[in-house]
Amino acid sequence: MKRGETIYYFGPSASAYVNMEAYWDDFNERREQKGIGAWTLFCDNARKPWGERRAKLKHTLCRYMPKNVVTHAWVEIFPDAIAVGINYQKLMSVIINNKYVAETFKHFFDLLWQQGRE
Repeated sequence: MKRGETIYYFGPSASAYVNMEAYWDDFNERREQKGIGAWTLFCDNARKPWGERRAKLKHTLCRYMPKNVVTHAWVEIFPDAIAVGINYQKLMSVIINNKYVAETFKHFFDLLWQQGRE
């Protein structure tokens, strides 16, 4: 990705960080250094400590879904692709390299972001 572009995430819950905390810390450090933004719509159960830690990073915005919404999969939206990740019981991810799919999921993200809480 290029400086100034943004990654959009929705759905990461506390389970997204089990056994992956070091990965996320490294990824976000590199993202910050490159000037790439991140907007994340977390499950409320990931607010402490992960959402609060992420909110302190540069180029980063965070919101939270209602407390009754708990997911074990998340979606990462890039300019020309999406990734669906799961870190619950069995680690897995699926990547779809398609600009139109990315644009579609960005519309879904925008709808959910409007309903998110700070």
